[in-house]
Amino acid sequence: MKAAVLHAPNQPLTIEDVSLTKPKSREVLLRTAFAGLCHSDLHFIEGLYPHPTPVVLGHESAAVVRAITSSPACRCSAAPARNASPATRTSVRTPRSRCRPARRAA
Repeated sequence: MKAAVLHAPNQPLTIEDVSLTKPKSREVLLRTAFAGLCHSDLHFIEGLYPHPTPVVLGHESAAVVRAITSSPACRCSAAPARNASPATRTSVRTPRSRCRPARRAA
């Protein structure tokens, strides 16, 4: 799939082909239809939020569920498709860190 990749702060994003691994336990695989960058993503690009690179930014999207492994450990927005089945349409807003129940289960 194509993705906008940040390789270093203060550098332009590059559009690249990226590959995905199969979802692990408590993960959901989504086919993203649309994704946007928000002001938080600009902070990563500007180096204000240090983060390992390369990284694909954009944590707000519209997607279709492709696969679900097992039930996510929490009921927060990190698990938008917890009650979904493949082909379910969903919106996604992933937090930058996991909630307490998800951290305990990891």
